[in-house]
Amino acid sequence: MTLSAEQTRAIKYGDPNLGSYEWIDLPVGPQPLPDWCNGLHINWMEGYGNSPRVTLKTPCDPFEWEGKCWVLEDGSYYRAYSDDGRLEQHAHGGALSWNEDRQVWQTTQQEGYAGRHFEINMCDGRKVLLRGPWFGGHPVGYQCVSVFDTSRPYNQRQNPRPWHQGTACFGLAITDELLARLIARYEPTCKLARVTYSTVTTTDPVRWDWDEPKQWMQAK
Repeated sequence: MTLSAEQTRAIKYGDPNLGSYEWIDLPVGPQPLPDWCNGLHINWMEGYGNSPRVTLKTPCDPFEWEGKCWVLEDGSYYRAYSDDGRLEQHAHGGALSWNEDRQVWQTTQQEGYAGRHFEINMCDGRKVLLRGPWFGGHPVGYQCVSVFDTSRPYNQRQNPRPWHQGTACFGLAITDELLARLIARYEPTCKLARVTYSTVTTTDPVRWDWDEPKQWMQAK
C-alpha cells in the first residue's frame, strides 16, 4: 500500500526504542471480504506494553485452502501463501535428509512447538517433514493474528461465553491490505498504523480516542 508524504509521519522521542510510524488509510465503502472470516475483535492489552492483539472469528479451519503448497524463502522460512491474503509460516534452518521409511525429506530435530512434526507439500512437488520448527513471526507486509474457529466442537461448547473470550490459535498472518479491509468492516472507528520499534515492524490498530499508536500514547 503506497503512502503519500502527507500520510507518512516519522516520530522520534527521547527513547530511541519508540522508533517511527506511518498511517495506513482504511478503505471507504463496501469491500470484498473472505468467506473464512466473519468477525474481528481487538484486545488493546491495557496495562501491558504489547501491541494491540487482533483475533479473527472464522467458521472453518483458516489454515486450509485449495491448492495450498509451501516454498522455502530467506534460507530458513517455509511459507504457504493463499490468494486471499493468508500466510502460514514455520522457521527451520536444519538441513534436509531423505527418510526412506516415510518417503519424505525431513529436517533435523529441533525443539520448536515442543518438538512437534509438520508434514508439508512443497510447491516443487516434494514432501517435507519439519521436525520441531519454530514460530517464525511474519514478513514485512503481513501481520500475525489469532483465530477462533467456531466449527470446532470444543469451541462450540463454550457458549454462551462471547467468542473472543475463548481460546484462540496463533500462527496465521494476513496482509496489511486485508487487515485494513477487515478493520474497516468490523471496527470502523479505529485507525491503523505501520509501526517500527527498533528493528521490529508491526501493523497496529489505533483506538479511536488515541492520536498516535499505543506505545506513543504510553510514553506521553
